[in-house]
Amino acid sequence: MQKRVAAAEEETEKAHKQIDKLKRKYEKEVSTMSQMIEQYRLPKHASQDAYLNSNMAEYCPGDIHRVDDRWKEEFEWFSSGYDGCNI
Repeated sequence: MQKRVAAAEEETEKAHKQIDKLKRKYEKEVSTMSQMIEQYRLPKHASQDAYLNSNMAEYCPGDIHRVDDRWKEEFEWFSSGYDGCNI
């Protein structure tokens, strides 16, 4: 019985050491990744300037009423003289 208790305590100690080692490794990786992110991150004002200076199309409410008839031309054969029974 005492051997099993001693073995269990030893196994528990090994597990705790491994957990501590993994925690240190994780913290080191997080620190490294944070440094890399800071190194490659653009300054906040640079990203805002790029957004403001972009050549984005502006929304014009009048555009919604303009209809592009090209798509209708492609399906014109279907609506002009097509008989559903001629399949």
